[in-house]
Amino acid sequence: KNTVNLNYKDSLITLQHRSLMLTPMSISLDVSQTAFTHMFLENDTKVYIKDKSLYINHTSFDLTNSNLVDLKFVVNSNIDPFLNILLYKKLKHYLLSINGRGELLNAYKVLNNDWTQKLSILSEYFYLKLSHLKKLKLNDYQSEWFDLIGAGEGLTPSGDDFLCGLLISTYFINSHEMIDFRNMLHKNLIHQLDRTTDISKAYLKHACDGRYMEGLIRLYKKCEKKEDINQILDEISAIGHSSGTDLLVGLVFGLELGGIKE
Repeated sequence: KNTVNLNYKDSLITLQHRSLMLTPMSISLDVSQTAFTHMFLENDTKVYIKDKSLYINHTSFDLTNSNLVDLKFVVNSNIDPFLNILLYKKLKHYLLSINGRGELLNAYKVLNNDWTQKLSILSEYFYLKLSHLKKLKLNDYQSEWFDLIGAGEGLTPSGDDFLCGLLISTYFINSHEMIDFRNMLHKNLIHQLDRTTDISKAYLKHACDGRYMEGLIRLYKKCEKKEDINQILDEISAIGHSSGTDLLVGLVFGLELGGIKE
């Protein structure tokens, strides 16, 4: 209903409708979700580019005046530590107050003594992993960080979304220690991407190059400008089945790892 993923040479491209949040792989078509869905009802839909136009069967999109958006994460200045504390408190409260958003979130709730229901096998696995990772310090290199690659269900498994959120946290706390931690994650992630799905592999590859989903960059800019973040948190958490909340769990986990406390 929302995206169609295409392989082009060694890259993955995501076609999507105009109301969907941009990713580093997106080509956003100026059509509604309904129109987008109808374009791909046929099993033999053909997609190709010819004469500076993108064709989906008999519908063409002029690429001449298209805009190129670079979703590179750029840090102009460090966010005030006090604002990071507010963000941490806001994120933690937000995640503990929403329901039905995936197994990783359930594990996070148990970790914070805020969940009384019995965990599934997958949630129990995430709980044990997060419990161990919570004890690590930034300068500890442990293979456990990378046990999360490909862990979980879906086109982008929860463990991969968590790692993306963890990487994002290193931009909010742009200390030397967090930058070193980011470089360590990049160095080791890039060699282990074959352990996950093709789509998640593409996301993680872009993350290692500093490119992330539009919503995460907007969240950073709102924090930088001291603006309200409620709406953007809702937009991020609505991504996929649980991808959005998995990203936010990774972010709040990384903030705590970087020394942010309530």
